[in-house]
Amino acid sequence: MDEPQFNHNGGTLAFGPYGMLYVSLGDGGAADDQGVGHVPGGNGQDPGNVLGTILRIDPQGSNAANGQYGVPVDNPFVGDVGAVGEIFAYGFRNPFRFSFDAYTGEMMIADVGQNDIEEVDVGVPGGNYGWPIKEGSFCFHPNGTEPGFVFNCGPGDAPAGLVEPVAEYDHDEGIAVIGGFVYRGSFIPNLMGRYVFGDYLQPYIDSGRLFYLGKNDRIFELDLRDRDTLGLALLGFGQDAFGELYVLANETGTPFGDTGVVLRMVNGQGKAPDRFRTHLSGSEEVPAIETRAQGQANFEMNRTTNHLSFRLIVANIEDVVAAHIHCAPEGFNGPIGVTLFSGGPVSPDGTLASGNVSEPGSSTGNACGWASIDDVLTAMRLGNAYVNVHTLANPPGEIRGQIR
Repeated sequence: MDEPQFNHNGGTLAFGPYGMLYVSLGDGGAADDQGVGHVPGGNGQDPGNVLGTILRIDPQGSNAANGQYGVPVDNPFVGDVGAVGEIFAYGFRNPFRFSFDAYTGEMMIADVGQNDIEEVDVGVPGGNYGWPIKEGSFCFHPNGTEPGFVFNCGPGDAPAGLVEPVAEYDHDEGIAVIGGFVYRGSFIPNLMGRYVFGDYLQPYIDSGRLFYLGKNDRIFELDLRDRDTLGLALLGFGQDAFGELYVLANETGTPFGDTGVVLRMVNGQGKAPDRFRTHLSGSEEVPAIETRAQGQANFEMNRTTNHLSFRLIVANIEDVVAAHIHCAPEGFNGPIGVTLFSGGPVSPDGTLASGNVSEPGSSTGNACGWASIDDVLTAMRLGNAYVNVHTLANPPGEIRGQIR
């Protein structure tokens, strides 16, 4: 993709709901979204080019102009004369990092501001996020050949319908927002469901910062227990299959040298609690099952009452008759150790079963030889336990996930 300046390049490639691939692109670079390679009014406000947008394509399709990928028919600008059909949303300056909530599919976007405002947005199809008419919730003046600036919007300063950020901060707090993920792990319970993100580098402390969105999308800084500050330039975040988060950083803030690190975020004690989870899919079955069904199982051990609480969520599945914890490593089938659900057939779209387990099943329902809940926990820790959901169409199991 041609780009007029060296900065504000592509930022993220990420698969979203239904297997579509999303691509973020900056406005073309330089400043104020004007100058060589920038159309009047700014690339960000022109859905006729791909700069300053997030694209959405179907990697398995072929109806694009070059026949190498697909343009989803429900993209917001498909069929609009003069617009690029691949565009999902526009009006961005530099949406360097975005991600999807692993539970809800909600799209979280961090759009890097210019000289004043950093913002966090929720992605909506067809949304116009305002740049360069606005920077964050403020109006923006490109100011000709002089540096652009923000000002409080008055009547008529900005068109109606622009998507407002859910959170923002100014350059007293940092200089470039770095988007992260909605936390869905088990190591840090207080962060469950919170969007974790940060800032590249606050000049006053010469360090990146780690934030999260609290109630009413207020921005809070994470309390680091093992250091006063991050002490590194923040470059990005990672999220593993179990929802845990990782900080990507280095000492230089540049793509040079060998000081880069990947740091895992844990609770203040540095140890994971007795919490486990798994994602269930047909591809994990042995042999694999082709199905749209999926699920999520969460487990937590209560040492006070000595029981294992669980919640099993499923979607796009029909005629469920049973769900169990089985004993076997990944890639192998094993017998039943704990029954989570029996009966049906039922076709839920949400919670299939929840409750507490104080001991494994009886001799007929526990062929794993587990004598106590501690034996079940040991199998989970070692990766020797999995959840399997059985249906009328697939009695041996339609979706499965190894517990971690």
